[in-house]
Amino acid sequence: PVTITDCGIFQPLGTPGAGYWYDKPDADSWNGISPTFIVRPRVSILAPSESVLQKFKTAIGSVASVVLSVCTESLDNNEDTAATLLIESLAKFSADVIIIAPACKTVSSKVELPEAWGTSDIPVDEVILVAKPLETLSAIREKSWLAKRQAWQLDGTSS
Repeated sequence: PVTITDCGIFQPLGTPGAGYWYDKPDADSWNGISPTFIVRPRVSILAPSESVLQKFKTAIGSVASVVLSVCTESLDNNEDTAATLLIESLAKFSADVIIIAPACKTVSSKVELPEAWGTSDIPVDEVILVAKPLETLSAIREKSWLAKRQAWQLDGTSS
């Protein structure tokens, strides 16, 4: 039997913003596969320099989509501009999660969830994650609001 779990237009914070269908082998299925929707997190990254930014991108690989990468060095270390850019990526629903390098964590206090996210019950600390490049994927998979969605399987995880 076919079960339709989600159908219709994108609903910010209600349906995944990005992902793909994976035909998972299934011996119990009549055709031997079961389609599974894999959610690909969309992230904005804040790093102190281009070299650190590159380390984040390498660590994330193809498991998440980097929709915005901000380097404080190129903004003359203007934290307010960096915070504005990050908030804008959330307000437009182009990013699901913001990753901030520990060297830039003072910016995290300036980043607030935009009004459009106000009706959601998603805590700020599940959207704005401070992590080192090698901790990024585990932070997304374990601490982000995306990981808390029971029905969503994140890219790069198995179930």
